[in-house]
Amino acid sequence: MQPKHALHVWYRALRPFSYSASIVPVLVGSVVAWQDTHFDWFLLLSTLIGSIAIQAGANLANEYFDYVQGVDKSDSLGPAGVILEGKVPPMHVLSAAILAFAVGVSLGLYIVARVGWVILIVGLASVLAAWFYTAKPLALGYRGLGEPEVFVFMGPVMVEASYYVQAGSLSLNALLISIPVGLLVTAILHANNLRDVIQDTERGRMTWVVIACKMWGMERGREIACWGFYAMIVGAYVTLACLIAAKTAPLSGLLAMLTIPQAYRLIRFVASGIEGKPLSLAVRGTSLLHMSFGVSLTVGYLLSILIR
Repeated sequence: MQPKHALHVWYRALRPFSYSASIVPVLVGSVVAWQDTHFDWFLLLSTLIGSIAIQAGANLANEYFDYVQGVDKSDSLGPAGVILEGKVPPMHVLSAAILAFAVGVSLGLYIVARVGWVILIVGLASVLAAWFYTAKPLALGYRGLGEPEVFVFMGPVMVEASYYVQAGSLSLNALLISIPVGLLVTAILHANNLRDVIQDTERGRMTWVVIACKMWGMERGREIACWGFYAMIVGAYVTLACLIAAKTAPLSGLLAMLTIPQAYRLIRFVASGIEGKPLSLAVRGTSLLHMSFGVSLTVGYLLSILIR
């Protein structure tokens, strides 16, 4: 395989466009800690790289287990499929997943040495959650538990853990501000599941979209699932507005509201009735919205720190 082609193949397997899910919670939790106490740049860098490594491992593990469990087939609509297409042997993908998890765990152990055993528990729980998202016997992503898992671990858990790494304690403010972060990252997964609903239904993969379609029929179920997507996005902005009004988040956090037009265009796109492969644009669009919202919110906290 030519180096340029190999890079493209591994890019597809690693899915770096989805890494906002591992970057934003770390940034938000860390900057809230900076506002409250102090800040260590090296700890931030270690947490950030470790978080990205664990998500990379999860993406690779998903690629591997979707293939060996027969979920990935020729009609799959997602960006994965490098094993199915014969681009990379299954064991190479599994080995890369284990290597990525090892990098995340190694950085986690360094952080544990710096801040204490609490982070060890959180780190192990995060690695197990990432592994068993698709791996049996749990396969949480196939049982209608993928959405709550993503919300909890890539929202409250990651934001609070990032806060704890910097401050050495937990924070109610960090927990509350993690809610909009968790809602938007769950919306990424939900958009993915809206796109894949036909294939997921045929293969017995239970997602909230599939459950809605089984309860109310395909057409009505999709409509209800779309409203769930809208609620996640709108809920993120409403929650942030309430936190700012309650002075739990700084007034400069309103900077994240500048992403509302981006959110509006995304909602209009999904509401247009587009189905199947074109909804991949909604998946990437939601990931970009999550990143834009998170970075804007982080800058808002930084402005608050500078002003103070």
